[in-house]
Order: sequence, then C-alpha cells, then structure tokens
Amino acid sequence: MKKIFIEDGLTLYNKTGIGQYTENLKKLLIGLGYEVIMPRKYVLEKIQNASIKRILYVLWLNTIFPFLLIFSGAEKVIFTNFLTPLYKIPSKKYYPVIHDLWAIKLPDTMSEAKRKYQTWILEVIKRTYYKIITVSNTVKQEILDYYNCSEKDIDVIYNYFSFGENPQINLNEDEQKNLLNKYAIKEKHYILSVGSLNKRKNIQMLIDAYNSIDIDKKLVIVGKENTKLESNNNNKIIFTGYLSDEELKVLYKNALLFIFPSLYEGFGIPLIDAQAFGIPVLCSDIPVFREIGGTYVKYFSLNKICLIKMLQLILSNEELYTLQNKDIEQNLNRFKKNIIKKSIEGVLN
Repeated sequence: MKKIFIEDGLTLYNKTGIGQYTENLKKLLIGLGYEVIMPRKYVLEKIQNASIKRILYVLWLNTIFPFLLIFSGAEKVIFTNFLTPLYKIPSKKYYPVIHDLWAIKLPDTMSEAKRKYQTWILEVIKRTYYKIITVSNTVKQEILDYYNCSEKDIDVIYNYFSFGENPQINLNEDEQKNLLNKYAIKEKHYILSVGSLNKRKNIQMLIDAYNSIDIDKKLVIVGKENTKLESNNNNKIIFTGYLSDEELKVLYKNALLFIFPSLYEGFGIPLIDAQAFGIPVLCSDIPVFREIGGTYVKYFSLNKICLIKMLQLILSNEELYTLQNKDIEQNLNRFKKNIIKKSIEGVLN
C-alpha cells in the first residue's frame, strides 16, 4: 500500500476550516488506496496559549517531525497548514497547501506580527516545495504572480462541503426548535452570516448596512466573539459565538438568506455549505466568490451603500431571494464536477 504523510499543524483537532480540509483530504487519500500517516501531538494539543503553542509547534516541526517522517517510510508529505520545516529532507517530496495569500493581499487586516509570520512562512515554502497545492484557481494565479513560478508547480484541490453534499441533521425536531428559541429566531425569518470575526471578514460593514435599513428579519452572526464590533445595541443582531456542527446545521437549514461580505478569501466554504442546505447566498463581489459561486449567487460591490441597496432589493422581492432550487442544484453539481476533475491522485503522480 502507498504511504503518505499528512502534517496538519494541529488544525484537524482544533476544528478549523483548514482542519476540515485536512479531514476531507485524508478521507480522499484513503479512498484512493493510500495509507495515511498523521500522528497526534497530544502534548501540544493541550496547550491553551496560542503564541506558546505556535512557538513549540515550530520547534517540534524542525526537530521531531523529520525523524517521524524518515521512519514512517512515506516519500511524500502534505502540509495542510501552510508551514513546512526550514530544511527539506532531500529524499522526500513536500506538498505544502497554501490556502490564501492574506498576508500579501490584505496586510492591513492582520497584526504586524502575524503578517511577518505568514510572509516568513511563504518564503520557507518557496525553498522547500516539490509541488504547491492550493484551494482555488484564484489563489493559484496569486501564487504564480507572487512566486513567479511555473503553472506546473501548482495544483488546485478545492475545499469540500463542511457537512457533505447532502447534509443531514442529527437533532430531532424538538431540539432544533429549542435552538431557534434560544436565540429568539424563527424559521426563514433571519439572515445568517458565518465566519471568524476578524477585519478581513468585513462583518462590521454588514452590521452597519443592516442597521441602516428598516427590516423585521433578524441578523444572526456565527463566529468567535469580537468586542471591537459595534452593533449599536440592536437587539435584532445576534452573536452566537462558536457553535457545534449540529447547531450550525440547524441555523443553515432555517435561514432565509446567507450573507458572505468578506474582503478577501482563499475559497469560502460557507458559500457552498449554505447552498447545500438550499439557502440563497448574497456575497461580496470578489474574484474567488465569482469562481465558486458563478452565476448562482447574488453579488454586491464592496461598500456599505451597495450592500444596503442589494439587501433592500432582495428582501422586498421574494422572487429574488427565493432562488429556484434548480439554480442552486446546478451550482452544486458544477462544483462537484470540479472536485472530481481535481483529483488528488493526479496531483501526487
């Protein structure tokens, strides 16, 4: 059996978007007949301080990991969390996954320390990669421009649905109703937005636009709480914090509309997750959303006035936000075909 090593940088067990990518990649590789080697880092997993954990992980990656890789017998290793060791083992092939070029494309939306760290990582990857994997053709072009490398050096393996192509909810009807009641929301009577609440996600503009219109629908925002966001004490804006997968599925299922206002993304999993639940999507007009959403979502230009106008137009015309099921299904089918076309088997050969 062919062996392959996956180094996920703790993302799989932290339940991040990159962790989802790692899990889906692992399943795909196993389905293709690979023996996937991915050892746990139990001591590092227990550390609560993120900065200390990152420092210790970098040390682990450059000291212990090379020995694990050598003794694993695997020739190829996929790094799903950007970072690779400083030095490459000559007999091994490194496949780092670059999920985005956030530090390069939108440096003002992250701290200086994080920007320098991610830029440094990109320079390390430049010296060590055998082939780069990324999650969209949009990011592929950005990497080509940044590294000035050849197209044959980069392959695209799309992200996949968080909950599968046909998501199933494991909570019973009473449990689902209790969750909606917890946030005082009703079925098909709220707008949903999902994602970490950092500046790049542009949630403050969404809040400001929502506060500028007279609307009886609530706005539900799922993601880590951010005290810098100002809702002007609007009790129709609900911050849930992090939710379990089952809770999040319930909110997707019952939403009227999904809004994705990001300034920049490498892919945008929530877009296809919403469509997997048959929910229409309104998102910012950025290149990667055009790639993933095609003509099957609604777009707004990146300013508050355009978002206000689009929200008013959609919510005043049921035909606009109640998209035909066949349209959403067409985009999901288009996306599934892209996944098949970008088989990992072709990347690793």
